[in-house]
Amino acid sequence: MASPAVYRLGFILLLLPSTAEGVTTAEEAQAKAACRSALQNNRENIAGFVRLAFHDCVGGCNGCVNLNLVDPTNSDRPNAGLMEYVDELERQIAAGRKPASISRADFWILCSVEALQNARQNAGRAPLNINMVYGRQDCPDGPYTASTVNAANFPDPRQGLAVTEKWCLDTFGLNSQFCVALLGAHTLGRARARSSGFEGAWVRGAGEFHLNNGYYRELVGGTWIQNNNNPSGNLADHRWQFEKSRLGQPNLLMLNADMCLLKDIQPQAISGRVVPSNPDSIPDSPTATFVRTYALDDEAWIRDFTVFLTGPTGPLINDVDNRVDPLDTFPIQNLILQTVMSPGGNPPLPGGNLPPQGRNLPPQGRNLPPRETNHLAEIRDLELVLVDEEGPKNTCFGTSTMVWLL
Repeated sequence: MASPAVYRLGFILLLLPSTAEGVTTAEEAQAKAACRSALQNNRENIAGFVRLAFHDCVGGCNGCVNLNLVDPTNSDRPNAGLMEYVDELERQIAAGRKPASISRADFWILCSVEALQNARQNAGRAPLNINMVYGRQDCPDGPYTASTVNAANFPDPRQGLAVTEKWCLDTFGLNSQFCVALLGAHTLGRARARSSGFEGAWVRGAGEFHLNNGYYRELVGGTWIQNNNNPSGNLADHRWQFEKSRLGQPNLLMLNADMCLLKDIQPQAISGRVVPSNPDSIPDSPTATFVRTYALDDEAWIRDFTVFLTGPTGPLINDVDNRVDPLDTFPIQNLILQTVMSPGGNPPLPGGNLPPQGRNLPPQGRNLPPRETNHLAEIRDLELVLVDEEGPKNTCFGTSTMVWLL
């Protein structure tokens, strides 16, 4: 996995070309056809492949998951329920439908991108503007591994905003807005008690197969009441979830990690219980504005969601090279690092870390103050010098420019 400094620098780097050295257009088309075949076999694979990709990419996308992984902080099994999706993709591989030039890790990511495209089409929307990047390295014992390295790095659905935002920042380098945009992926699929202890879908009916802003519309609409889906004697085994009912239809759910985006809930530390159980009287959370914006504007959400996916810290696109040398081996990258942290740009975070994903910068440079615009232009120019003098291979992800922010 690339060093934390590489991820902090990620917002000034752009994508590799859509096909990397060693993967031809024909090979990519063959792999995409395999993904689409798997999606046609079962539409629940849409959410399943997306979930598999995100879980694989916690700690680095390497085509491996530990199905028996236990989070030492809460005894959750974060990868429970992923076997059926891994096995479906393994059948495609065994049938020779994945070209040898594409790693298993790349194949999983490619199929998750195809799943998102499928779901966007189901919603009657235009395709996502996503270019695939290749070059991820498979772990030696995949697809199933016994590694417990990332056991404590998965989100805790019982917790509130502070913990959720910290996970987004630590794992993907996301600020608050992009964290809210990321969780919109909960529009796809459902929680299952046999896997997580929680039960229900975030949106109604066939909406769980549509990639749109339905998650946010449900979150802001109607009355939610928190109920315990597993009222056992052990507080850690409780599964408090917000539910919304509609006559003749199954209840919808929102986890604490969802509700905290809208309401300033303060869950109990172990059980996750929130008092009062009806959050209507609870003040809005600091991220509620983003939720309400996305609920009203599907295009605003999908734009930010796509920026997250295709931005350099986005797990589906850019976690490619775990062999990047430390930044201090590249003098111009050091200069870029200093420029990012200099007066006139975003202030450094405590401990001297770079601001993640352009923290506090509106996505795509919307309404940037002149000083910040100039600062980003200076960083862009330095990046072009880096490509000129040291070659594209010495940027962290291949080739770079700031045009996606400016």
